[in-house]
Amino acid sequence: MDVSLREYIERVIEERERTHAAQREAVERALDEAEVTLNRRLAEMNEFRKQIQDERGNYVSKDNLQTHMDSADERIRKLEDMSANYQGRFWSLGIGLALLTALLNIAFHFV
Repeated sequence: MDVSLREYIERVIEERERTHAAQREAVERALDEAEVTLNRRLAEMNEFRKQIQDERGNYVSKDNLQTHMDSADERIRKLEDMSANYQGRFWSLGIGLALLTALLNIAFHFV
């Protein structure tokens, strides 16, 4: 079988063009799939970012928390002082009543 050089070269070129076209199609399909995957991941990342920003709005700022903690500490300190004051008064009242009872017992004992 005699094939001319021209036919041989045209056949090789056609074969390479088909191979190149098939490779190009494969690359385009891969790029399309990568684009779909990338878009899906970016959408998920955006959703995650939005969720974080929404949650961040629920957090208390450090300054705000410190202000409330200082206020609570002051209120607790006042309650502790009031409690100590009342405890001292009750101790004094108890000692006074005990002394009064003792004096009355002594007085009734000699009367």
